[in-house]
Amino acid sequence: MIRWPVRPVTGRVLETAHDGDHGFNACRTPWRLGLDALLSGDAVSTAAARRTTRWFRSVTGDDPARVGSGYTLDGTAYRSEGDTAFWAPLAVSAMTDPGAQPWLDALWRRLAASKADPGDYFGGTIQLQVMIIVSGNYPASD
Repeated sequence: MIRWPVRPVTGRVLETAHDGDHGFNACRTPWRLGLDALLSGDAVSTAAARRTTRWFRSVTGDDPARVGSGYTLDGTAYRSEGDTAFWAPLAVSAMTDPGAQPWLDALWRRLAASKADPGDYFGGTIQLQVMIIVSGNYPASD
C-alpha cells in the first residue's frame, strides 16, 4: 500500500458522503494516469496505471460489466451499476500493460457496442475521448 502524506477528504465536502472515495470526481483517474504513461513514459504513471488495471481485472474477472460506479478506498463497491464514466477510462490504463490485452479487448468490445446516451453527457464524453485514445487516433504532442 502506498502511503501519502495527504489524505482524502472525509464526509460531504463537495457533493456526497463519498467525496474522498473513488467516485465521480475520481473515475477519470485511470484515463489520466494511462494517457500520461503512454505519452510520457513516466515510470510512476505507468506503475499506477498498471496497478489500477491489475486491481480492476482481479475484482471483475476481466468482465467490464462488473465494474461498479463507486468504490471506497478499501475496495468495496458502494454502487454496483456500471456507469460508462467508471469502466471506459480503464481501457486507457489497460493500454500500459502488455499482459492486459484480454481486458483491453473486453473493454473495447463494450465501448464499441455501447451507444452514447444523449442524457449522459459525462459518460458519453468520456466514452468518446477514450475511444479516440484506444483506437490510436489521439494526436500525441511532439
